[in-house]
Parts: sequence; C-alpha cells; structure tokens
Amino acid sequence: KVQIISNAVIGVSKSFNRPVATNEFSGGERVPNYAGIRADILPSRMVGNVVAGSNDIAFLLPAEFCPPLRLFNNEAFASIIGFFVLPLKSGSCQSINLVKAW
Repeated sequence: KVQIISNAVIGVSKSFNRPVATNEFSGGERVPNYAGIRADILPSRMVGNVVAGSNDIAFLLPAEFCPPLRLFNNEAFASIIGFFVLPLKSGSCQSINLVKAW
C-alpha cells in the first residue's frame, strides 16, 4: 500500500527537450501531462502534500469512492491546473475532499 504524506514539491517545469507524441494519422503533436504529484492508482492515504509553482498540473490523481477517507488536506498554488481528477470506472459518488488551490 502506497502512502503519500507530507511532501512539498516546488517548481515543476516542462523541459525544452520534453517528449512529444505524434499522431501517426493526423500528424498532430501532443505533449504528455506533467504533474508535481501523480498517482495513477489510488494511494491508501494521501494527506498534507503541497505542490507550488507547476507549469502544468499540481496533482493528477484518481477520485475515490464516497465517503472520502484517503485523500484530504492537499494544497496546490501557483499552478496552471491545481487538481486534475480522473474518474473511476464505476460508482455513482466519487470525490476528493478538503483540497485547496490558489
């Protein structure tokens, strides 16, 4: 079980040499998302983290089922996107709780 507790991430920036994905059919380019804290699967606990100064996403994470018990008291500031929450595949109530973005 992964726990992400009391971390500070400062100054997340995209490199000029960042990877670029090219669509083989249209030729369009896409730059992958960068996040200060990225959780592709829901951690058992994610509490008290701060991301400051992201040129993209501060937090990229899945929602949790209600009632929220795992994700709370996380803070993002000076970021383009504070919290990018991915939906779960099932469930009528999904949330994150007690977050602050400014």
